[in-house]
Amino acid sequence: MDQNQNHSIRKKMKMKKKIIFCGMRSRLHGSVLMAEELGYEVVGVIDNDYFVGYEHDGLKIIGTLSDLQSTESNNVTDMKDHVEFFPTKYFVSDKNSQINQTRISIIDILDKTNVKVANLISPTSNLHKLDINLGKGIHAGNNTNFSVDCEIKDYATIYMLSCISGGTVIGRNSFIGSQCFLGDNVVIGDNCIVNSVSAIGTSTINNEVITIGDNSIIGLGMVVMTSVPPNSVILPIEKNHRRIYNKLSYINNEGNK
Repeated sequence: MDQNQNHSIRKKMKMKKKIIFCGMRSRLHGSVLMAEELGYEVVGVIDNDYFVGYEHDGLKIIGTLSDLQSTESNNVTDMKDHVEFFPTKYFVSDKNSQINQTRISIIDILDKTNVKVANLISPTSNLHKLDINLGKGIHAGNNTNFSVDCEIKDYATIYMLSCISGGTVIGRNSFIGSQCFLGDNVVIGDNCIVNSVSAIGTSTINNEVITIGDNSIIGLGMVVMTSVPPNSVILPIEKNHRRIYNKLSYINNEGNK
């Protein structure tokens, strides 16, 4: 290998993208693998709940979220103009969970500090090939499929094998579980959770819009064929100890059914 080739390889290595994960969690290895597939070097994790140097799944805590907000020089602020960040705390089904509140705090900090936020989109997702309205901080898992005229807003998460149809909007910081189907003209509000194996709407030509209001939760395996108000929890109806999935039972924020 001649000197010019050596120089070219060293230059490419120096130009490799770097990413910092925001929020330590279990099973972080999958996010690491996806980031590496996309050409990132994972520098480490920042989290307020762990001490610097703590290590999990081969990743170390290199600082805190407070460091990112600091106006003084520290390990995180010194790097922030040269790396991308990604929120790795994901929503869970209990919308009042501390994990969910922590995630909301993380993305608020990322917005306020005006750092560059990465998208982690699996190489097996067709989202790479589409020219659509795409936000930042988006996670799209393996073999996710999107239509050309959908919109994915900031910090949305779509897990593997889910299908997003035409005219559909996924709101800011909303979570779509694995193997979900969102039909044509579905609008998912902000901070929503759609659990795995759920279906919302159909593929039709009547242009009917189905809206899932902000801060709503759709239970595991639900089929939703009508709009849902904000702050709702959609659960299967129990009858003779069997779940009926073709009807809706929602609870609004006053606790009424």
